[in-house]
Amino acid sequence: MANSGSLLVLLGLAAYVGLADARANWLTVGGGLGTGGPRLRGHTVASPPGSILELLASRPDTQLLYQLIDSVAEIKAVAADPSTAATFFAPTDAAINSALADLGLSVDVLIQGDPQLLATILSYHTVPGAAYATTDLPRGLTVAPTVYSSAEISLYKNAAGVHIRGVESEADVTLPNLAAGKSLVHLIDYVLLPYAIDVPYTSGPAPLLDTPEGALAARSDCTIALGLIRSTPLSDPRPSDPGYVATYLIPTDTAFRTFLAAAGMSEEELEGMRAADREALLAYHVVPFMALKTADLEEGADYRVPTSLLFQSLTLTRAGSAVSAKGVMSSANVVAGDILAGKAVIHIIDGVLLASEAVFNTEAAVGVAHAAAVSGSVAATA
Repeated sequence: MANSGSLLVLLGLAAYVGLADARANWLTVGGGLGTGGPRLRGHTVASPPGSILELLASRPDTQLLYQLIDSVAEIKAVAADPSTAATFFAPTDAAINSALADLGLSVDVLIQGDPQLLATILSYHTVPGAAYATTDLPRGLTVAPTVYSSAEISLYKNAAGVHIRGVESEADVTLPNLAAGKSLVHLIDYVLLPYAIDVPYTSGPAPLLDTPEGALAARSDCTIALGLIRSTPLSDPRPSDPGYVATYLIPTDTAFRTFLAAAGMSEEELEGMRAADREALLAYHVVPFMALKTADLEEGADYRVPTSLLFQSLTLTRAGSAVSAKGVMSSANVVAGDILAGKAVIHIIDGVLLASEAVFNTEAAVGVAHAAAVSGSVAATA
């Protein structure tokens, strides 16, 4: 959208009735693309009470979409108007969460980051001017204009239902023909994207919770790990980078304190280790270039993954919803998983992972490695 004024056409605002009338007929591929093929006339819908916004607010599976629309004033005003006539393809909460995970974003980041991007995405789900039911679609391909710069989406109808293809994503209609004022809403299982979205997409500083460091700072149970991260110069991109793709295995404060007690060390002595040794300890908890979620691990299979510590690896295993990480000298269980932070994924673990004594160069650090192997809270591995 070029400016906020163009947002006023969202959902077929009456002020843009000329555009709506001009494009009220969807172009159907049949006897030829364009004027040569058959035309699909607008569906006549009785005016039920309510609006698009009211419909979304009333459904437990569209609360995120309601929140997104509610955050953009111009869009909210039109979506709340019972006289708005449009066809709206509404991603469910599950659809939005899936798309955000694929993009490495969160709802808060999308709302607080770039309002024009959010308005663009929402407008790309809207066919203005008339409410079309899925029964109005002929078999095969139908091309429909959207509010976003009159960009089009392609709809494919067959015996199984309706499939929608956008420029950068596609979706299936999962629940069609929901009346909302003079509009019709169709629930879909993914977010339609009019172009590729790069993360980070804002020109300003990244939102706090859109980085691994920010996500840890928001927690009260990982302060020791956060202190090490902030005090240790890392050769890899710091966890303050929202664009860094990685899997972080972060020990809780309880895990670190149990670990240190077994080693006869204090937190101050841990902080006093050489920077290179602290970096080695942290690096063994990072799987670079892969953002692994629990669902990415096949149940019962062992995944040997490289770490940021050169020539050292971990083995990840999933049993049901439980995930464990096995190192050379110690192992740990995930106690809070799948925390999205920028393009990274964080898993909070109940133990400190150790590679080998050879990794460390100070006497104190070697003691920590020995303690990990015998500590009752950190399972030693054969």
